[in-house]
Amino acid sequence: MRYQPFYCEENIWWLCAEPPPGVTIEQVIFVAGLHGICPIAEQRAGGVDGIAWWDYHCIGLDHERRIWDLDSRLPLPVAASTWLARSFPNTAGLPAALQPLFRLVPGADYLRDFCSDRRHMRSADGGWLQPPPPWPCIGADENPATAASDRQSSVMGHAGGAAGSNLLSYRDLSEPDEGPGVVLDLAAFRAACR
Repeated sequence: MRYQPFYCEENIWWLCAEPPPGVTIEQVIFVAGLHGICPIAEQRAGGVDGIAWWDYHCIGLDHERRIWDLDSRLPLPVAASTWLARSFPNTAGLPAALQPLFRLVPGADYLRDFCSDRRHMRSADGGWLQPPPPWPCIGADENPATAASDRQSSVMGHAGGAAGSNLLSYRDLSEPDEGPGVVLDLAAFRAACR
């Protein structure tokens, strides 16, 4: 299974493309707060308390209603009810802006439509905020000769060809009617996972 820390949207894309035998990722889920910050517990990046303050996070939901969160300290996969209870143990005390929202996108649609040139992982001086995965950018041109050129253009801030990024349309949950799939609050997502 492909995995690179801090590239959850790519990890889940590869999980859709190369699932373990017998597994189908039915839904790709982006988790974020209303203004792009959401605390999620049981995360490896969360330090001693396990709480990571993600600007967004991406997970998968399989055909058996199990969550695939490659950044979680919980087992992989884990029952959706367990993941929800352990990842969001104290949401009642959070302000509305920090309450988790969930964008559900059919796995097949995500596999077909998602693309990222990783510009969101670049600092102002062009350096990496976190080391990039060893695989090519997702959604890059299939022709290796032009893909390298497109990726170089993207790094310079000029997305070209098939390279580019539509990540924002997935991770921005502030406008529920915009972007792919549907956006649910915690109670509705809990009900959808049953």
